[in-house]
Amino acid sequence: MAPKVLIVEDEEAVAFTLREILAQEGYTVQDVGNTDEALALVKQQRFDVALLDLRVGEDSGLTVLSRLKELSPGTVALILTGYGSLETAVEAMRHGAFDYLLKPCDVQELKAAITRGLEQRHAAGLDAGPASAEDAATARAELQSAVEQATRARDAFLTVAGHELKTPLSAVIGWAQYVQRQLARGSADEAVEKLDVVVDQARRVSRLVEAFLEVVRIQHGGVEFTQEPLDLGHLTEQAVRDVAKRYPHHQFKVDATADALLVRGDATRLSQALGHLLENAAKFSPGGGEVAVRLTRADGEARLSIHDPGIGIPADEIPRLFERFYQIDNDIMTRRFGGIGVGLYLARALVEAHGGSVSAESAGPQLGSTFTIVLPLSTAERT
Repeated sequence: MAPKVLIVEDEEAVAFTLREILAQEGYTVQDVGNTDEALALVKQQRFDVALLDLRVGEDSGLTVLSRLKELSPGTVALILTGYGSLETAVEAMRHGAFDYLLKPCDVQELKAAITRGLEQRHAAGLDAGPASAEDAATARAELQSAVEQATRARDAFLTVAGHELKTPLSAVIGWAQYVQRQLARGSADEAVEKLDVVVDQARRVSRLVEAFLEVVRIQHGGVEFTQEPLDLGHLTEQAVRDVAKRYPHHQFKVDATADALLVRGDATRLSQALGHLLENAAKFSPGGGEVAVRLTRADGEARLSIHDPGIGIPADEIPRLFERFYQIDNDIMTRRFGGIGVGLYLARALVEAHGGSVSAESAGPQLGSTFTIVLPLSTAERT
């Protein structure tokens, strides 16, 4: 049976477009233009998916969402709005929304969000719906617990992300004001020197924002890759030079025991992956020291290992290191090293998109860590 979709949208043109798009995809679609009709419908029948406008006339789509989640916890609810903000997104998620999309939303993004929601619902065993009031109560409790856990994780992430962005922005504003004062006094040389700090901090903000955007692109399949022969050794040396500029107290040593290692892929994306891993090595080696990078060839594969002399990784944390937004649950670690928990996630996602893998090893606290990339060699290079 085709999944049933409810659209709650007071703009007739938008409702028509959504209805036609989803009908062409094989969904059974009903649409209403106000919350009263929507509430009446959700009392009468069960929907697999609900697309809810955040503002329906003078009412809120969250009203329908709350009632929908009481009556049918397994319904995949997506909020659509032209008035996006972090606050409204978090509020929607707290009410049980699966995703939050800005209008006019991309058609492929909408389809992908619905597909992910239905797959997640199936994995949770909520397809058939509760068979009794007791089962319904249990399903609601389990779903509420999952939503609360996801909300806590999201709120923690937003707090950390806000702090990570605020710190360099405060530096940019402060030093820019200082430069203004120096220029007003005619001290151009000192002003120019401090502008370097402004530029460095602005670039830090830029890297953070780009990391956010890259996560979104990967989640929605929006990353495009070129395929061309690449010298992995050359890419590595270039990535090392870039990261070394930001960490002058570390020594980066590249040991290439093999001749040119040719792989196929996208130079920009692979360089990003290498940059995230090298930055991770330096960041978690606060005492400086040598970051050893080694390139080898074996069994038709190129292997690149990055060993740092840093704080190491607890064994029980290694399986989760590459999860999106994951950070080791340690207040001292978070305060001391900061970060938003996307660097390793992006490194793995980008390497895996090239048919490779990334792994991590550590002998324990204060004994350093080793991250290893394995990539298939181009056909001509395999021996």
